[in-house]
Amino acid sequence: MSAYSRRRVKARAYRWVWANHLRVHWSFAVQVKRWGCATLAALCLTTTAALAEPLSCQHGWGVYQQRFITADGRVTDTGNQGISHSEGQGYAMLMAEASGDRRTFNRLWQWTKKTLQREDRLFSWRYDPQAKPAVTDRNNASDGDLLIAWALLRAGERWHESAYTNASKSIRKAIQVHLVQREPGYTILLPGLEGFKRPDGTVINLSYWIFPALQAFTRVDPKGPWTELFESGKRLIQTARFGEAKLPSDWIVMDAAGTLRPAQGWPSRFGFDAVRVPLYGAWAGMGREDEWGAVSTFWHSKDPASPPAWIDLMSGEVAPYAASWGVLSIRALVDGQLQPLQREVLEQEDYYSSSLLMLSQIAQGNCSSAK
Repeated sequence: MSAYSRRRVKARAYRWVWANHLRVHWSFAVQVKRWGCATLAALCLTTTAALAEPLSCQHGWGVYQQRFITADGRVTDTGNQGISHSEGQGYAMLMAEASGDRRTFNRLWQWTKKTLQREDRLFSWRYDPQAKPAVTDRNNASDGDLLIAWALLRAGERWHESAYTNASKSIRKAIQVHLVQREPGYTILLPGLEGFKRPDGTVINLSYWIFPALQAFTRVDPKGPWTELFESGKRLIQTARFGEAKLPSDWIVMDAAGTLRPAQGWPSRFGFDAVRVPLYGAWAGMGREDEWGAVSTFWHSKDPASPPAWIDLMSGEVAPYAASWGVLSIRALVDGQLQPLQREVLEQEDYYSSSLLMLSQIAQGNCSSAK
């Protein structure tokens, strides 16, 4: 297991624990338990939404900016000691474009380009302002690369800015050259350039398949590998169903024969990464082939008002703390339910949960009217 991978797993765990530490202090959590909402979760969520102050996507973006974005355009991970990473820059760039905020988008992109972009046009994944040098891991993370390229494409088309579309094109080319590869029966996406080719196979992470980005790239670059990646991702979701829960683990290894299993060196959990698989899939219109049946069963089978944050797919053990509000927003998206933003929630959740909340709003189409 590479140092890069260990730090990403540790970062995920830290910020989820912190997010759920905040949740237990909310009066809503107390009232849910008092009302006995295990069988009436949807009704309770609707009721509390009415009691809370709803926000438009644009107002939610304002709260997000104030809490997580510095004056120079750096997105801070408040659940991980204020570091920044390429994923977060891509998330915020998508939010800025969806909210019609060109000034902040450019500020985010300029910091990202100046600070994280490498000579090969991919992006170093980790930045720590307390360290020297601040870029503490120059390896890339392909989800961050895809998110940034997609945000630039969207921005270039919205604002008719060729500098953005050209930058997106160069990043897509680098992804195609360095990160897309063929394995038996599949076209796959390496999670990073270094550390994921092992003697027992190739390590993949299905939450790095940004399905709506692949759709957008196919539209502008139909000769690229994007459709193959999309279709392989769909088949991998159908195949990577481990344990009694029949869910994908965060990290998966594919051996030389194309067989999948949870990757050694990581917990065999449907957890901090894999919760994003249904977000990106539903965003791209997937779900008609029952891709999310097992996910929905897990999120509704325990305490529907507070499903566990993760499940170990080999042992069946579940997290002793609840999933964040960001995960509940993904569940609502998968269930086809409208989940309005709530000021009280967005002002208290950490960077990762807040990002999932905002991305779910964009996926629902709630930000599409912003110009």
